[in-house]
This record gives sequence, structure tokens and C-alpha cells, in this order.
Amino acid sequence: MKNRIYKVKKAFYYLWLVIIPENKQEWFVFSGAIVYYAIILCLLICVSFPKGEFMEFLGYDTDIRFSTDPIMMSSENLLKWSVRHPLYTSFYFPIIFVNELLLKLGWNITRPLFMSSSVIVMGFSYLFLYKILRTIKLENRECLALLCLFGSFAHIILLGIQVDSFVITMFLLLLMILLFCRHHHNYLTDNLLFLGLTGTTSTSFIKFAIYQFIEEKSIRITFKRFIQSTLFFVITLFLTIPDLLFRLSLKRGLIYAFIGDTLQYTGSRIDKCHLFIDNFLSEPILYHDKTGIVFSPETINLPSYPYPFFYLPVAILFFFTLLSVIINRKQMLTWLFCLCFTTDIIIHFGIGYGIEEAQLFCGHWIFYLPVMIGLFIKHLAQKKAELITFVIMIVAFFIWVYNISCFIRSL
Repeated sequence: MKNRIYKVKKAFYYLWLVIIPENKQEWFVFSGAIVYYAIILCLLICVSFPKGEFMEFLGYDTDIRFSTDPIMMSSENLLKWSVRHPLYTSFYFPIIFVNELLLKLGWNITRPLFMSSSVIVMGFSYLFLYKILRTIKLENRECLALLCLFGSFAHIILLGIQVDSFVITMFLLLLMILLFCRHHHNYLTDNLLFLGLTGTTSTSFIKFAIYQFIEEKSIRITFKRFIQSTLFFVITLFLTIPDLLFRLSLKRGLIYAFIGDTLQYTGSRIDKCHLFIDNFLSEPILYHDKTGIVFSPETINLPSYPYPFFYLPVAILFFFTLLSVIINRKQMLTWLFCLCFTTDIIIHFGIGYGIEEAQLFCGHWIFYLPVMIGLFIKHLAQKKAELITFVIMIVAFFIWVYNISCFIRSL
């Protein structure tokens, strides 16, 4: 018994060391990211909140979560049955508790409170990305250049102020990759990752299974480990069964009780090629719309860029990523990227789920770009690595200036 308690304590201690900043550089990255998104959030609150307008945020559900009565992010919805996001609301329990306590005291800061939590989560996402880049043996200046690139992406700017599942999913996927790079896993980390990933977005169990298979290289061992990883999730999900039974009692059909309105998000009236290039690949990196980022209902048929030149920085990034995949094709991290990215393509362009808002799902894969570009830089000679890093900085600066100017003009 004492031995088991010691192992559990050891597992928690190691996970704690992985999550928190471990040195000055990591504290700098963590605090810098929080300050970055805090400034963006303050700008949004000071300029846009007084208008009292409905904020679409290019399709994110932030405002919708606070527009119902009672709001979605409330104690009444903690254990609601949901196929797409089984336990997402439950993960906000501490913030929901604090918010409802403040409301009883007469302080209504619901939106800023929840959006501030996303700022902190994004701080950890930047920290995990930095740790991953250092783990693959990149120089500090190369890591910072790739972090600047990551922070310049259009929808990464938006995610830091959203109350949406993509924020939590990206945080957990980056943690999964970090544990993968450090070759560390145990019963506790597997169960916590599966609980978080699948509880936030149900389809993430596929990527979790891929992560385990690449590590184990055996279907039998992977299956056994996967089943052992589901205990925390199954126990927690069981608490939502009463709401499922209530839905069944409404006699609106068995399919509706289980999956709700999920099917309405499948299919498209627009050419898939256009959606793949402009929505799925380009929009997450570089905004298409100069004036409709915060208050835009237009999320499907995105307009063209002002000039064809705007596709160049996007093309450069994917070109470096493709070269990295070819050069590092035997590395497990590359296989993890390829299989997870292929999974997203199958879900959104094969099955067609969420295809008309494919840009929103970038939170499931876009963080791989700096990682794969980092692997590419790692294989170059010093002078070539410095040249590519310089190119990355120029691209990041152009993307950031354009995206921030679009964001500010849209307020």
C-alpha cells in the first residue's frame, strides 16, 4: 500500500514539474504570453464591451455561452449530456463557482472572468510549446523565433480570448506531445490526458490512441493501455447519465437524445478545395477579412486576400513543414503529426463535420507547424539555420502586423 502511494506521489510530482516553468527562460515565456493576451483582452473589453454588440468572433462560441438563460457556463449545466464535448463545462467548475459567488455579491464580471482563464491556459500552451522545442535540442533564439511565429497566427491571437473547447484541447494536445517527447507516461498521466482530451472534445480519443500506438508499436499493448486509460473518464461520464435518461424521457428520438444537433454541422454547399485552402489552411494563419474579425457572422465563404502575395507567407510555412516531414520521416514526432493531421482532414473533409467552419479547428493542429519547422532547422548547418530563422522572423513580423491591424480595425 505504501509503495502504491509513493508511486502516485511520484507521478503527480513529475507531472507538476512538466507543467510549471522550471527556469528563468520558461518563466519569461509563460509570463510574456500571459501579458500578450491580457493586453489583447483589455483592448477588447475597453473598446468593444461598452458597445454591447453580439460578438461572433468568426464563429467561436464565446458569446453564445453567456447569452442563454441560464448561461451555458453555470452550475445548472455542469453535468449535461453532450456527445461533442462530454465534460467541457465540468472542467470550468472552479471558475463557475467563483463567478456565481461574485454574482450573489452583485459583481457581474462573467465574461472577463472566463476569458481571463483562457489567457492563463494560453500561457501554459506557449510554455509547453517552448519546452517541446527545447526538448528537440533547438537553440534558445530559434525557440523564441518559433514562439513569435506561433503568436502571430490569426486564430492563435483569437484563441487567447475565447471561452471555447479549442483552447483546452490545444493545451492538452501540447501537454501530450511534451510527455511524448520526454518519453514519460504512466497510469496517472494516461488517465488524466484521456479524461481531459476526450472530455473536452470526444473525437480527441483518436489522437490519444495514435499517441499510444506510436509509443508502443503494438496493437495488443496499445489496446490494453488504452482501456486502462479510460477509468477516470468513464467514472466522470457516468455522472451525466441522468441527463441522458431525461432526454430519452422527452421522447424526441433515440438518436437526438444521444447526439443532439451534431448532424447539422456536417456537409457543405461550397467547393471543398476552396474550403481546404482558404478556410482550413490559410485563415488560421492570416485573416481574410479586414473588418469582420470580432463582429463578423461571415465564417463560411471567406473573401480573397487583398493581393495574391498574401498567400506567400502561408506557402513558405507549409513548404518548410513539408520539407521537415520528408527529412524527419523516420521520427516518431513526425508520424504523430502526420497521423493527427490526417485524422483532422478525414473528420472535416471526409466525414464533413464542421467543414464550413474548418478554420475553427486549427486549435487541434496548428501548433505542429512551429514544431515541425523546428525539426527542419535542427538538421541544418549553423549558417543555414540562422538564415531560415531570420526568414521565419520576417514572416512572423509580417503576419503579426497584418493580423493585429485587422483585429484592431474590427473592434
